[in-house]
Amino acid sequence: MKIYLSFKFFSRFCLSGLFFVTLFFEIAQATSIEQMFVHTKAISLGNAVTAYPPGLMSIHYNPAGLSNVREGIVFSQGFSLVHHKTSHAFRPDPNFSIRGDQFKALNDPVANTESDSDGSRIYIPFYGKGDFPVLMMPLPFGVSSRQFGSRWTFAYAIYSPFVWGEETEDNGSARFEKKAAYMQHLMYAAPAASYQVSDQFSVGLSLGLGQTAMGLETDIRMPSELMAGLYEMRSGSYLYTPHMSPFDPFADMDLSMRSKSGMAPSFNVGFLWEPLSWLAIGCVYQSQIRSDLEGHFKIDYTNLFQQITQEIQNNISKTQSFFDADPYINQYYNTNQLAQKLAAINKKTEAGTVSMENFSFPERLQVGIRLSPFKKLRLMCDLHWANWLTTKSYTLKFQPEDQSVLSVLQLANIMGYALDPNHPNTLVYEKQLNPTWHISFGMEYQIKECLALRLGYENRKSNTDDQYFDLYTMPDMDFYGAGLGWKLKQGVELDLGIGYMVNSGQDIYNGTSQNLNQSIKPILPIYNPYAGQDCQTTFESYFLSMNITMPFETMYQKLDQLF
Repeated sequence: MKIYLSFKFFSRFCLSGLFFVTLFFEIAQATSIEQMFVHTKAISLGNAVTAYPPGLMSIHYNPAGLSNVREGIVFSQGFSLVHHKTSHAFRPDPNFSIRGDQFKALNDPVANTESDSDGSRIYIPFYGKGDFPVLMMPLPFGVSSRQFGSRWTFAYAIYSPFVWGEETEDNGSARFEKKAAYMQHLMYAAPAASYQVSDQFSVGLSLGLGQTAMGLETDIRMPSELMAGLYEMRSGSYLYTPHMSPFDPFADMDLSMRSKSGMAPSFNVGFLWEPLSWLAIGCVYQSQIRSDLEGHFKIDYTNLFQQITQEIQNNISKTQSFFDADPYINQYYNTNQLAQKLAAINKKTEAGTVSMENFSFPERLQVGIRLSPFKKLRLMCDLHWANWLTTKSYTLKFQPEDQSVLSVLQLANIMGYALDPNHPNTLVYEKQLNPTWHISFGMEYQIKECLALRLGYENRKSNTDDQYFDLYTMPDMDFYGAGLGWKLKQGVELDLGIGYMVNSGQDIYNGTSQNLNQSIKPILPIYNPYAGQDCQTTFESYFLSMNITMPFETMYQKLDQLF
């Protein structure tokens, strides 16, 4: 008997090790902003919970796991604090310059600077955008219900499967692309049900009704031969601008959008198979979340840029003569047409509505296994797939109040960006995101019957190629989690978790990304604010999370004692 038990333990242990090692060396792909801090237990276990779903939030991770929640009516409330810091360091390319050696990359004000995030920005329902030094989320919240002896479990939750937002420190160099930005999806209603087909097998389904929100603030600049020419006009009635350069901003933009219909539908479906006491296999499919977004925008142009464009408008003939004599401009542009187009760009402020059709968060598939080499130890491993391939670009459609073509798009058109003749206020921002694969590991050790220790690791990599990398892109990251599961009196369960996510630095060298620093002269891609600069992005994030679960009777008693 002892030999048999030893062999049984050894075989389970070897199977666990073989499974983990094989996946670790075979899988090395990516993820982005999905399920960064949905539930405390998942944070502790590195999101390796498909075969070990976390109570009520099985609704998200695997609805079949609802069959394992306690009978009766059970409430659950979570709370998370998140502080993250993104740093962007810019280093000049010594071989880059504009108009000969007149404007070198070394003379760019962002050269040899580092710009850090200064806090978090999110959209608060019924209020609007909110800025916080630390992101606070009183989620998830919900309730589950199962009658005694029933194979059916029903549940409802409010949570956020996708959330990210930050703002740059005052006058930070990152403000030319990301002064402040956020992207999130909040599930206002997620009803769910699971059915226990047998003692070993359960299936589950959850439906989601949520709202997507997105916002951006940025200062705008376009370092190029043309912008250098505008700031160099000198003679006669031309404005003398000794302190300006093509590296300086000429406008700032603020836009925000939300789901047009108010709610975007989605669903999760999964199964949980527990054939042996030491083995469980889980799988969940999460549908794509699609939304048509709409909102408002405002663009303010700097006083100096307004003066320059006014000067051009008042002196078309002299402007054309200046361009005719400029060796950096007349070889690329029809100077008569150029003067006429620039004369039409003379605005102080532009505002209106903005929309984006078919914005989506990806469909996901997550498969996991749970192994118990011995009674007190649980080992989990999950394989994650997200189909970000569906996002090729972001198409923004602007509708200015005065029905004219946006000045900033007219300027981009002059520099070579092709406008749609039927919809000239449409901006297509290419991203070409990749489908992503990654792996996560979790371990839980039952110290006592009432106390469990949890550890987790998740390998998260960027879903964006260097060619389309920008300051919004999440770089490669490693996530480390730890926590405790504590069972208290009267059926109360308390989960505590901490997490640390870090990136050691991703370098995008000058000329690499068409959304950041591709140095094509004289015509640039749609937006290239850091032409001439190498950029290194580092990321660091700290998580603190708590979740409390209790039966309805216990909660009622606690409230009765208080009031």
